Amino acid sequence: MTDRYVTTSIPYVNGVPHLGHALELVQADVLARAARERGERVRLQSGTDDNALKNVVAAEQAGRAPREYVDAMTPRFSELAELLDLSLDSFVRTSADPRHRVACAAIWRACAERGDLYRRAYVGQYCPGCEAFYAEPDLLAGVCPEHGVVPVTVREENWFFRLSRYADSLRDLIGTDRIRITPVSRKREVLALIRAGLRDFSVSRDAGRSRGWGIPVPGDPGHDLCVVRRVGQRTCPPALGLRRIWVDRRPCDSRAISPPAPERPYRRRPRHPDLRYACDGARSRCRSTGRR
Repeated sequence: MTDRYVTTSIPYVNGVPHLGHALELVQADVLARAARERGERVRLQSGTDDNALKNVVAAEQAGRAPREYVDAMTPRFSELAELLDLSLDSFVRTSADPRHRVACAAIWRACAERGDLYRRAYVGQYCPGCEAFYAEPDLLAGVCPEHGVVPVTVREENWFFRLSRYADSLRDLIGTDRIRITPVSRKREVLALIRAGLRDFSVSRDAGRSRGWGIPVPGDPGHDLCVVRRVGQRTCPPALGLRRIWVDRRPCDSRAISPPAPERPYRRRPRHPDLRYACDGARSRCRSTGRR
Protein backbone atom coordinates (compact mmCIF):
# COMPACT_ATOMS: atom_id res chain seq x y z
CA MET A 1 0.00 0.00 0.00
CA THR A 2 1.28 3.45 -0.91
CA ASP A 3 1.94 6.02 1.82
CA ARG A 4 1.34 9.69 1.09
CA TYR A 5 2.25 12.66 3.27
CA VAL A 6 0.46 15.93 2.45
CA THR A 7 1.22 19.26 4.10
CA THR A 8 0.36 22.93 3.83
CA SER A 9 2.44 25.99 4.53
CA ILE A 10 2.12 27.20 8.12
CA PRO A 11 0.67 30.69 8.56
CA TYR A 12 1.83 33.35 10.97
CA VAL A 13 -0.85 34.25 13.51
CA ASN A 14 -0.36 38.01 13.45
CA GLY A 15 -3.79 38.45 11.89
CA VAL A 16 -7.06 36.58 11.42
CA PRO A 17 -7.41 33.86 8.76
CA HIS A 18 -8.51 34.98 5.30
CA LEU A 19 -9.74 33.37 2.08
CA GLY A 20 -6.20 32.45 0.98
CA HIS A 21 -5.71 30.30 4.09
CA ALA A 22 -9.03 28.53 3.45
CA LEU A 23 -8.16 27.92 -0.21
CA GLU A 24 -4.83 26.32 0.63
CA LEU A 25 -6.32 24.07 3.31
CA VAL A 26 -9.11 22.91 1.01
CA GLN A 27 -6.64 22.20 -1.80
CA ALA A 28 -4.54 20.04 0.53
CA ASP A 29 -7.66 18.29 1.79
CA VAL A 30 -8.71 17.47 -1.78
CA LEU A 31 -5.29 15.90 -2.46
CA ALA A 32 -5.54 13.85 0.74
CA ARG A 33 -9.11 12.68 0.16
CA ALA A 34 -8.39 11.72 -3.45
CA ALA A 35 -5.39 9.65 -2.34
CA ARG A 36 -7.45 7.89 0.32
CA GLU A 37 -10.09 7.06 -2.31
CA ARG A 38 -7.31 5.38 -4.30
CA GLY A 39 -6.57 3.19 -1.30
CA GLU A 40 -3.43 5.01 -0.17
CA ARG A 41 -2.54 5.56 3.47
CA VAL A 42 -2.45 9.31 3.93
CA ARG A 43 -1.26 11.73 6.56
CA LEU A 44 -2.52 15.32 6.18
CA GLN A 45 -0.77 17.85 8.39
CA SER A 46 -1.07 21.59 8.94
CA GLY A 47 -0.40 23.99 11.78
CA THR A 48 0.75 27.49 12.68
CA ASP A 49 4.08 29.30 12.94
CA ASP A 50 3.66 30.76 16.42
CA ASN A 51 7.30 31.76 16.89
CA ALA A 52 7.61 34.24 14.03
CA LEU A 53 9.05 37.66 14.75
CA LYS A 54 6.03 39.33 13.16
CA ASN A 55 3.85 37.66 15.81
CA VAL A 56 6.03 39.30 18.46
CA VAL A 57 5.58 42.68 16.78
CA ALA A 58 1.81 42.18 16.55
CA ALA A 59 1.68 41.22 20.24
CA GLU A 60 3.61 44.35 21.20
CA GLN A 61 1.25 46.49 19.16
CA ALA A 62 -1.70 44.84 20.93
CA GLY A 63 -0.08 45.40 24.33
CA ARG A 64 0.08 41.68 25.11
CA ALA A 65 2.80 39.13 25.84
CA PRO A 66 3.68 36.89 22.85
CA ARG A 67 2.39 33.74 24.56
CA GLU A 68 -0.90 35.37 25.49
CA TYR A 69 -1.26 36.77 21.99
CA VAL A 70 -0.59 33.57 20.03
CA ASP A 71 -2.73 31.49 22.41
CA ALA A 72 -5.60 33.83 21.60
CA MET A 73 -4.98 33.90 17.84
CA THR A 74 -4.10 30.29 17.02
CA PRO A 75 -7.58 28.85 17.68
CA ARG A 76 -8.87 31.05 14.87
CA PHE A 77 -6.74 28.90 12.54
CA SER A 78 -7.22 25.48 14.14
CA GLU A 79 -10.99 25.99 14.09
CA LEU A 80 -10.87 26.07 10.29
CA ALA A 81 -10.56 22.27 10.36
CA GLU A 82 -14.13 21.97 11.59
CA LEU A 83 -15.50 24.95 9.68
CA LEU A 84 -14.13 23.62 6.37
CA ASP A 85 -14.71 19.93 7.21
CA LEU A 86 -11.04 19.11 6.74
CA SER A 87 -9.68 15.60 7.19
CA LEU A 88 -6.56 16.72 9.09
CA ASP A 89 -4.55 14.07 10.90
CA SER A 90 -2.43 16.57 12.81
CA PHE A 91 -2.32 20.30 13.55
CA VAL A 92 1.07 21.32 14.93
CA ARG A 93 1.68 24.59 16.76
CA THR A 94 5.36 25.48 16.78
CA SER A 95 5.19 27.04 20.25
CA ALA A 96 3.08 24.40 21.98
CA ASP A 97 3.80 20.96 20.51
CA PRO A 98 6.93 19.42 22.10
CA ARG A 99 7.36 17.13 19.09
CA HIS A 100 8.15 20.16 16.96
CA ARG A 101 11.29 21.09 18.89
CA VAL A 102 12.51 17.52 18.64
CA ALA A 103 12.08 17.60 14.85
CA CYS A 104 13.83 20.98 14.53
CA ALA A 105 16.81 19.80 16.57
CA ALA A 106 17.10 16.62 14.51
CA ILE A 107 17.07 18.55 11.22
CA TRP A 108 19.65 21.03 12.49
CA ARG A 109 22.02 18.30 13.67
CA ALA A 110 21.71 16.39 10.39
CA CYS A 111 22.47 19.51 8.34
CA ALA A 112 25.41 20.36 10.60
CA GLU A 113 26.86 16.84 10.28
CA ARG A 114 26.91 17.23 6.48
CA GLY A 115 28.70 20.57 6.72
CA ASP A 116 25.75 22.55 5.38
CA LEU A 117 25.65 25.09 8.22
CA TYR A 118 28.18 27.79 8.94
CA ARG A 119 28.22 31.02 10.93
CA ARG A 120 29.28 34.42 9.61
CA ALA A 121 28.71 38.12 10.12
CA TYR A 122 26.07 39.57 7.86
CA VAL A 123 24.63 42.93 6.88
CA GLY A 124 21.38 42.70 4.96
CA GLN A 125 18.10 44.34 4.04
CA TYR A 126 15.38 42.64 6.06
CA CYS A 127 11.64 42.86 5.43
CA PRO A 128 9.67 42.06 8.61
CA GLY A 129 6.57 41.31 6.54
CA CYS A 130 8.34 38.62 4.49
CA GLU A 131 10.57 37.58 7.40
CA ALA A 132 13.33 37.42 4.79
CA PHE A 133 16.50 39.19 3.70
CA TYR A 134 16.69 40.81 0.27
CA ALA A 135 19.65 41.38 -2.01
CA GLU A 136 19.72 44.84 -3.59
CA PRO A 137 18.77 43.53 -7.11
CA ASP A 138 15.61 41.95 -5.65
CA LEU A 139 14.29 45.27 -4.35
CA LEU A 140 12.17 47.54 -6.49
CA ALA A 141 13.33 51.16 -6.21
CA GLY A 142 14.68 50.31 -2.77
CA VAL A 143 11.47 48.77 -1.39
CA CYS A 144 10.23 45.23 -0.82
CA PRO A 145 8.45 44.00 -3.98
CA GLU A 146 5.86 42.23 -1.85
CA HIS A 147 4.98 44.86 0.77
CA GLY A 148 6.16 48.11 -0.75
CA VAL A 149 8.13 49.13 2.34
CA VAL A 150 11.78 50.03 2.82
CA PRO A 151 13.60 47.06 4.38
CA VAL A 152 15.38 47.42 7.70
CA THR A 153 19.17 47.20 7.66
CA VAL A 154 20.16 44.38 10.02
CA ARG A 155 23.73 43.75 11.16
CA GLU A 156 24.32 40.52 13.04
CA GLU A 157 26.14 37.21 13.00
CA ASN A 158 23.89 34.41 11.80
CA TRP A 159 23.97 30.77 10.88
CA PHE A 160 23.71 30.15 7.13
CA PHE A 161 22.62 27.15 5.06
CA ARG A 162 24.71 26.22 2.00
CA LEU A 163 21.86 26.36 -0.52
CA SER A 164 24.35 27.01 -3.34
CA ARG A 165 25.69 23.46 -2.89
CA TYR A 166 22.40 22.01 -4.12
CA ALA A 167 21.75 24.10 -7.25
CA ASP A 168 22.63 21.36 -9.75
CA SER A 169 20.67 18.61 -8.02
CA LEU A 170 17.62 20.85 -7.57
CA ARG A 171 17.69 21.88 -11.23
CA ASP A 172 17.83 18.21 -12.25
CA LEU A 173 15.12 17.04 -9.84
CA ILE A 174 12.69 19.81 -10.81
CA GLY A 175 13.55 19.81 -14.52
CA THR A 176 12.89 16.07 -14.82
CA ASP A 177 9.71 16.27 -12.70
CA ARG A 178 11.03 13.97 -9.99
CA ILE A 179 9.96 16.96 -7.91
CA ARG A 180 6.81 18.01 -9.73
CA ILE A 181 5.66 21.63 -9.43
CA THR A 182 2.28 22.64 -10.77
CA PRO A 183 1.15 24.75 -12.51
CA VAL A 184 3.95 24.74 -15.10
CA SER A 185 4.33 28.52 -14.79
CA ARG A 186 5.51 28.06 -11.19
CA LYS A 187 7.91 25.33 -12.23
CA ARG A 188 9.44 27.68 -14.80
CA GLU A 189 9.70 30.42 -12.17
CA VAL A 190 11.60 28.18 -9.77
CA LEU A 191 13.94 26.91 -12.50
CA ALA A 192 14.65 30.51 -13.51
CA LEU A 193 15.52 31.34 -9.91
CA ILE A 194 17.93 28.40 -9.78
CA ARG A 195 19.58 29.33 -13.09
CA ALA A 196 20.06 32.88 -11.82
CA GLY A 197 22.16 31.47 -8.97
CA LEU A 198 21.19 30.28 -5.51
CA ARG A 199 22.66 32.15 -2.57
CA ASP A 200 23.28 30.68 0.85
CA PHE A 201 20.72 32.10 3.25
CA SER A 202 20.34 32.81 6.94
CA VAL A 203 18.59 30.16 9.04
CA SER A 204 18.86 31.87 12.43
CA ARG A 205 18.41 35.22 14.06
CA ASP A 206 19.88 36.83 17.14
CA ALA A 207 17.87 35.77 20.18
CA GLY A 208 17.66 39.38 21.30
CA ARG A 209 15.81 40.29 18.14
CA SER A 210 13.31 37.50 18.88
CA ARG A 211 12.61 39.10 22.29
CA GLY A 212 12.93 35.69 23.92
CA TRP A 213 10.14 34.25 21.79
CA GLY A 214 11.91 31.67 19.65
CA ILE A 215 13.30 28.16 19.41
CA PRO A 216 17.02 28.16 20.31
CA VAL A 217 19.63 26.86 17.88
CA PRO A 218 20.99 23.55 19.26
CA GLY A 219 24.27 24.30 21.00
CA ASP A 220 23.96 28.06 20.44
CA PRO A 221 21.29 29.59 22.71
CA GLY A 222 22.25 33.09 21.57
CA HIS A 223 20.50 32.40 18.28
CA ASP A 224 16.97 31.26 17.43
CA LEU A 225 15.87 29.12 14.50
CA CYS A 226 13.96 30.78 11.71
CA VAL A 227 13.62 28.87 8.40
CA VAL A 228 14.43 25.49 9.99
CA ARG A 229 11.52 26.14 12.36
CA ARG A 230 9.10 26.08 9.43
CA VAL A 231 10.68 23.04 7.80
CA GLY A 232 10.63 21.23 11.13
CA GLN A 233 6.88 21.66 11.43
CA ARG A 234 6.32 19.97 8.09
CA THR A 235 8.94 17.25 8.46
CA CYS A 236 8.28 15.88 11.93
CA PRO A 237 6.86 12.36 11.36
CA PRO A 238 9.87 10.74 13.10
CA ALA A 239 9.08 12.82 16.19
CA LEU A 240 5.47 11.71 15.83
CA GLY A 241 6.42 8.05 15.77
CA LEU A 242 5.32 7.74 12.13
CA ARG A 243 8.50 6.32 10.62
CA ARG A 244 6.66 4.36 7.94
CA ILE A 245 5.76 7.70 6.32
CA TRP A 246 9.29 9.05 6.58
CA VAL A 247 11.88 6.29 6.21
CA ASP A 248 13.05 5.69 2.60
CA ARG A 249 10.56 8.24 1.29
CA ARG A 250 10.51 11.87 0.38
CA PRO A 251 9.68 14.00 3.43
CA CYS A 252 6.57 15.37 1.75
CA ASP A 253 4.76 13.89 -1.26
CA SER A 254 2.39 16.80 -1.82
CA ARG A 255 2.33 20.33 -0.54
CA ALA A 256 -0.39 22.87 -1.22
CA ILE A 257 0.60 26.53 -1.42
CA SER A 258 -2.03 29.24 -1.72
CA PRO A 259 -1.73 31.71 -4.63
CA PRO A 260 0.22 34.95 -4.12
CA ALA A 261 -1.64 38.18 -3.45
CA PRO A 262 -3.06 40.07 -6.46
CA GLU A 263 -0.64 42.21 -8.41
CA ARG A 264 0.16 45.57 -6.84
CA PRO A 265 1.49 48.63 -8.69
CA TYR A 266 4.91 48.44 -7.04
CA ARG A 267 5.55 44.80 -7.82
CA ARG A 268 8.14 44.13 -10.50
CA ARG A 269 6.97 40.60 -11.29
CA PRO A 270 4.94 37.79 -9.72
CA ARG A 271 6.86 36.45 -6.79
CA HIS A 272 5.89 33.86 -4.24
CA PRO A 273 8.26 33.75 -1.24
CA ASP A 274 6.78 30.57 0.15
CA LEU A 275 7.20 28.87 -3.21
CA ARG A 276 10.91 29.66 -3.08
CA TYR A 277 11.23 28.23 0.44
CA ALA A 278 9.24 25.12 -0.44
CA CYS A 279 10.97 24.23 -3.67
CA ASP A 280 14.52 25.38 -3.05
CA GLY A 281 15.47 25.88 0.58
CA ALA A 282 13.20 23.30 2.19
CA ARG A 283 13.95 20.62 -0.36
CA SER A 284 17.68 21.23 -0.08
CA ARG A 285 17.55 20.95 3.69
CA CYS A 286 15.70 17.67 3.34
CA ARG A 287 18.44 16.41 0.99
CA SER A 288 21.00 17.66 3.48
CA THR A 289 19.47 15.46 6.18
CA GLY A 290 19.87 12.45 3.89
CA ARG A 291 16.26 12.30 2.70
CA ARG A 292 15.47 12.07 -1.02
